Amino acid sequence: MRTRKFLLTCALIVVALFSVNSVNAQVEYSDNRVSSDAVTVNLKFKPIQSIQINPAQNTVDFVYDTPEEYTNGLDGADKTLTKNDHLTVYHSGPFDVKVTSTGFTDGSNALTGDHVTVKASKGASMTRDNFTYSDPVSLAAVTGASLIESTGGGMGLTFDITYDHTGFDNGDYINKDFDSAEKVYSATVTYTIQSR
Repeated sequence: MRTRKFLLTCALIVVALFSVNSVNAQVEYSDNRVSSDAVTVNLKFKPIQSIQINPAQNTVDFVYDTPEEYTNGLDGADKTLTKNDHLTVYHSGPFDVKVTSTGFTDGSNALTGDHVTVKASKGASMTRDNFTYSDPVSLAAVTGASLIESTGGGMGLTFDITYDHTGFDNGDYINKDFDSAEKVYSATVTYTIQSR
């Protein structure tokens, strides 16, 4: 019994010596030791761009519902609608905002002429002034008309948009084939952002 314990103890000592030698072999250095090494740390700035319409303002209505409005046109408060902070822009560099419109149609018939124009201006929460705003853009059928130009980027930039429906009176909208309680001529207006 003592012999067996003695042999077992010897075997454990031999295994321990081999294990220590293996560890020592792993931490030995070759003759090609270096005193320094380098790693590359990158700051990668990928371009971003986003434009959003204020979800509470995704419909703009000009309503004719009195004889006076059909005769004299809409009054000041109803013919010029400014939507505050209507567009929000995120862009990592200089950008342009362009506007495209399908023109006004009831699905079958189109209205000709410049019934509504849009113009951009600085939103209430903006502190910068490095923007150029175009003259009013007609929402008659138009593709990619310039609205805003920016010489720099920014996050959460807000812009007011004024929808102007001035100059329509004297019965311009009489006899539009009213076959229902309400006749609606709609234009789909799309705002697009792109890098400069």
